Amino acid sequence: MALILNIDTSTNNCSVALSNDDKVIGFAESDSGNHTQVLLPLIKKIINDSGYSTNDLSAVAVNVGPGSYTGLRVGIATAKGLCYSLNLPLIPVNGPTALVNAAIKKNNSAIGTYIVLIDNNRNGWYYGVFDESLKIMIPMGGTNSINDLLNKIPTKTIYVCSNMNELKYDTLSYTHVKCIQGITLNAKLLPPISLINMTVINPSILVSAQPFYINSIF
Repeated sequence: MALILNIDTSTNNCSVALSNDDKVIGFAESDSGNHTQVLLPLIKKIINDSGYSTNDLSAVAVNVGPGSYTGLRVGIATAKGLCYSLNLPLIPVNGPTALVNAAIKKNNSAIGTYIVLIDNNRNGWYYGVFDESLKIMIPMGGTNSINDLLNKIPTKTIYVCSNMNELKYDTLSYTHVKCIQGITLNAKLLPPISLINMTVINPSILVSAQPFYINSIF
């Protein structure tokens, strides 16, 4: 059994999930926007509610970005503090991979190119481009034009997944583009990737892990 505490502070919401291997057994979230104040109480809540203690944890996983500059720093600093104090390994997870993994599963692993879009709150998006096996097709980056991004991809079936409740772009002119909606980026999406990354964890990551920033001005 791998009992993993998963932390996501990459968006305006702050969320934590407790997972047994890749199964979520506890979840708590706050939309207050103040990650510094709410993160530790959320962690305490799900640990207490689960019947486990921090001594039972196998590792701490954290979304390292891209996302909110301040949010990422709070999440990673908290995760590192817990790992140092409890002598646990740190598992970095990037948000686009967690988001696209959920999209691929929801889409029954249909063959095609999967684009993940995360609103950067500055009239642009962070993006990741993957195939159905989670292989990165184009390096993660940022754009203020979804059309420009779509035009870089060969004409075959493209699935677009976004963390936005309403998609803020028009793909109607692209007959080969399909949207996968209803998936929200939060700590509940991290466990499958956390478990995979745990198998290749390196102790030096605890020291070297940093927020994954993408320039928000394109």
